[in-house]
Order: sequence, then C-alpha cells, then structure tokens
Amino acid sequence: MNFKIKILSILVLLSLNCFAMETGSNDEYPAASPKYQKLASEAQVAAGIPLEKHYPIKKVNQIRGVVTVPGMIGVNEKDLNKYSYGVQRCQLFHEAIHVKYDDAQRSWDRCHFKSMEAPLSFEEELEERRLGENRADIEGYNATQCFSCVNEMAKVGKKGQKKYNIADIIESGYLTSDEITKIAENLKQQNKKCTYHSTSNLKKITSYISNKLCCK
Repeated sequence: MNFKIKILSILVLLSLNCFAMETGSNDEYPAASPKYQKLASEAQVAAGIPLEKHYPIKKVNQIRGVVTVPGMIGVNEKDLNKYSYGVQRCQLFHEAIHVKYDDAQRSWDRCHFKSMEAPLSFEEELEERRLGENRADIEGYNATQCFSCVNEMAKVGKKGQKKYNIADIIESGYLTSDEITKIAENLKQQNKKCTYHSTSNLKKITSYISNKLCCK
C-alpha cells in the first residue's frame, strides 16, 4: 500500500476512533467476519501478546486495507478480500506487531500531550512511523512462519513497485519486494509453512496421485 494512502487511512481511522471514544460508542463498530477474527487472534498470539491485551478487529469501510489505531484493528474487508490468503495473513501479522509495541497508542498520546515521552516534531513523528512500519514488516512476516504466505506478499509488493516509486516505499519504511522475498527464502530453507498452505499442498499431491492412479 502507498505510504501516503496508509497515512491518510490512519488519520481517518484515528478521527473515527477518537469520536467513538469520546461518545462511548467504540463498541458500535461491527466486528469483523470470523475469518479475520481468527487471523487477527492467531497473529497476536504469534506476536507474543497476552490474550487480555489483544485488540479486537472491526469492520471500517472508510479505510484502505487494514490499519491499527488505539484499542482496535480496523479492516476494510471488501478491499482485503481482493487478495490471496497469504497476503491477508501477512497484513494481519504486520498489524499485530503494531499492537505488540503499542505504536498507535504511543503516537496518539504524543500527539495529544498525554505521554511521558518528549513531544516529537512532525519530521521526527514521520521517522518514528517509518521505523515502526519497517519493524512491523520484518517481525510480522517472519512471525507468519510460512514462506508461501510471504511469497504471496512479495508478489503484491512487486506489483506495487511498478505503480509507485520504489524510493517512496523505502522512505516509508515498508520492505521492498526483494527484501520480502529474502524473508520468504529464509523461511523456505527452514521448511516453514502455515497450516493452510501445508493442507493445500497436501490436497494437491493427493489429487495428483489419485489422477495418476485413475489413468493407469
């Protein structure tokens, strides 16, 4: 996702979340579908987040993809449904790392002078976000423990690089397609696969063998 679009999505959802917190209507955001509930839970467990600190995942149609804000993960399911399971999984694992390090809440508190941290300039805040996105990509993709998922993410990244300036992607902190591919290759060397892709490959092998036997 383009960094400018990502920042815009964050600002939109932050404003929505702020309104919800001020009016006490945070629970009025509809829960995401069971598929994304499961992925968000799996991702946060893999990130080492205690169950009581898990963020709920909610449907928010005003954003692109998936974004973490204080207290919740927002997902535009119509947007994310366009992508493969591996990409969806990588996106949720990325967001889980934001939850792990409390990135959204810390940023919100700094911007509203509720933090013990020293206020940051606009440029410093952007750099903090850049470092956070880079960490979320690296730790999130590794946490998937599946080279197939990360390979699917790398392919999407490669398409994105044709549309957006690669310098902007690097400046934003997100990994390039080549960097994501390196993570996938490392996971492949360790023979790491998620249940979904392990089962999917097993079904393909079983189907192939069955077809061969039937044709004899």
